[in-house]
Amino acid sequence: MADPVDVLAQLLSPQQAATLDAVGRRAWQAAARALQVIQGAEPSAAIRDARLVMPDEIAGEFGEPHLAVPIELSTDNDQSATAYLVLPTAPAAAYLQTEADNPEDQEQQTLVVAFTFLGQVLQALNQEVFSKSSNGLILSFDDVTANTMAGTLAGLDDACLYLTATIALARELPLTLVLPGTFLDIVAGSMAGAFDQPAPAAADTADTPLITQEDLEAAELLDVELNRFDQPPPAAARPAAGPPPAPNPRPAPRRSRSRRSPPSAPASRRSPSPARSTTPLGSSSSPGSR
Repeated sequence: MADPVDVLAQLLSPQQAATLDAVGRRAWQAAARALQVIQGAEPSAAIRDARLVMPDEIAGEFGEPHLAVPIELSTDNDQSATAYLVLPTAPAAAYLQTEADNPEDQEQQTLVVAFTFLGQVLQALNQEVFSKSSNGLILSFDDVTANTMAGTLAGLDDACLYLTATIALARELPLTLVLPGTFLDIVAGSMAGAFDQPAPAAADTADTPLITQEDLEAAELLDVELNRFDQPPPAAARPAAGPPPAPNPRPAPRRSRSRRSPPSAPASRRSPSPARSTTPLGSSSSPGSR
C-alpha cells in the first residue's frame, strides 16, 4: 500500500500533504476518544488502501448495499466542499448491533444509529481539531442515505483521494472515504500551521515551590475573613460533670409578707416566723389554672 502522504503529494504540495497528515492523525485520536465514550472501549484502526482516482473509476466499488454519509465543509470565507464516508450496510449493522431479520428494518435501524454515532464523532472533530483552523472551518453531516454512492460519483469531476480502512472493537467495520481535491485543498489551507508547533515542554519545578510563602499568607487572611461570616456562633459551655439543668427553670416564688405584721427584727434577734404561703402573688390556688 502507498503511503497516504505520498499519494497526497501527487495532488497537492508536499507542505499541504504534511498538513493533512497531521490533521488526519489528530482527527482519528479525537474520533477514537468519542467512540470510546459511546462504546466503553477505544477501537483500533488500520488503513487498507490509499490512491488517487477519478470518480468514474470507483463507481463499481459500491454495488453492494451501503450507507453514504455526505461530510460538508464550510468556512468563514464562504468556502465549501463535500466529501463522503461510505459504510457497507451488513457490517455496519453487525458493528452497531442493529441487525434484523427484515433487510429494510435493518437498513433503517442502522441509518438511525449510525447517524447518532457519527454525530458524536463530528462534534469531537470540530471541538478538538478544526477549532484550530484559521478561518472558522467546520464540518457537518447531510442526510445519511442508502445505496446512492454510484449516482453521487457520476456527478463529480474532481480527482479524489480514495481511502479504505477498518475500525475494530468486538467486530470489524470496513469504511471508505472519498475526499475530492477541492475538499482537501480547503482543509490544508485552513489548518496550515495549526499543528506545526510541538507541545510545550513541562516547566522544571524541582527547585521551585508550588506554593510560595506569600500564597500561604494570602490564603490565611482569606480564611480568617471567611470564618467571620461562615462560622456558627460558639455553643454555650456545658458543665463537665453532673446532670444537665432542667429545661426552662421557673424562678423561685417570693415569700409573701403580711402587710399587718410589724417590721422584722434584725436577723440575729428575729424569732422563727410562722409558715407562709408559697404561692406567687396573683397566682390561682387551683393546680390546673396554669
